[in-house]
Amino acid sequence: MVNASTTFGMGRVEWLIQIGVLFEQIAACLLILAIITLHVTEFIQIDTNLVDMNEVVAEAENHENDFDPQNRYSWH
Repeated sequence: MVNASTTFGMGRVEWLIQIGVLFEQIAACLLILAIITLHVTEFIQIDTNLVDMNEVVAEAENHENDFDPQNRYSWH
């Protein structure tokens, strides 16, 4: 007959310590995942900002989007 308080051969204190270690490892993994996600999204944001600024500079140098009063503009 198995007693209801049996915790796989460990005492109650040892079992609680193992659960605490497990939660600590899960928290560490989540923290590492959050840091990696933050750095990746920050890098993507910096990269897109650089691309946008390069487009703005190119348009300003080439006068691509300047208003032309002689042109007939069509609205789609």
